[in-house]
Amino acid sequence: MRKGLPRTQGEPKYSSLSKTGKGREVLIWAFTQLPPTSTRSYVADKRFMVVTKMVDLLVEPLAHADGFNLYTGGEAHRLASTLHFGGPALGDPAKYEKMLQAFVYWARQLRDTESLFDTISDYRRSVANPWFADLM
Repeated sequence: MRKGLPRTQGEPKYSSLSKTGKGREVLIWAFTQLPPTSTRSYVADKRFMVVTKMVDLLVEPLAHADGFNLYTGGEAHRLASTLHFGGPALGDPAKYEKMLQAFVYWARQLRDTESLFDTISDYRRSVANPWFADLM
């Protein structure tokens, strides 16, 4: 890895390497050298991840109980995308953020279920489009 870096480069750090074309090339090369069994990570949008977890934990069990599998046709991902991109635009953005935060607190068991659903209801009341509000 060091061979691909300028002599003036100190300790190789992702934050500095990712800013230059040569640094990105070195990073890509280094990642290809990892053994197949090594641990991998990826970058995810935190808000989207929270919304997908909301779909997984709050919506999917209800759909499953009605005999519908949200995962086989990609409906869970599409629903999460719709809620993620439409949520702040179609309702009060501040209430949308509060809803996401309430879910995170609930998932960490820092908030009770009634409080979570009160926050979701508060956001839903801020949505003018009844079709979108019913997705929540």
